[in-house]
Amino acid sequence: MTLEEEKLAQLWLDEVSIQCPEQSYTNIKTIVLWLLGSKFQQQDIPTTKVKYRWNILHQRYLGVSPEKAYNNLITRLGSAVIRLNKNKHRVGLNHELQRTLLDILQEVLEELLRTDSYIQRQMAEIAMLTNDRELQNTLLLATVEEYCLRPVYNQPLLAYAFVEALECRLEAA
Repeated sequence: MTLEEEKLAQLWLDEVSIQCPEQSYTNIKTIVLWLLGSKFQQQDIPTTKVKYRWNILHQRYLGVSPEKAYNNLITRLGSAVIRLNKNKHRVGLNHELQRTLLDILQEVLEELLRTDSYIQRQMAEIAMLTNDRELQNTLLLATVEEYCLRPVYNQPLLAYAFVEALECRLEAA
């Protein structure tokens, strides 16, 4: 590790330690390694990306129950899906349609976890960072949110997967 990389890692070790004193030092080190990512030693990581990852992890997933963390993911991604719908008000009023959208969202997430090469690599990297299943799941949920909301042609990546799943469902009907 270069001096610059060591300084960045120490900065984040200090930051996570201050903001999450309830976490063990081992977990804090794991979180920092996840924040900096596997490309850390190959290139400079934009500080904004690390801060963005930290905010996602810290605000919605770290230190909450697994059920609450999953609900946070579904709520966050569900909001993005509903924003895609031009008739946002109709979705808000029609509970059956809202339930269908959430069902499709869950199908899309399951498919991403099973088949997406980026998510598969992230799962493998997270598994190499820690054996703690709870921390693995927490980091995975934050990774999935970050990935799904990544902009592609001014739309979240999730939008493309969601539309494709919706079209498949409509064709099957």
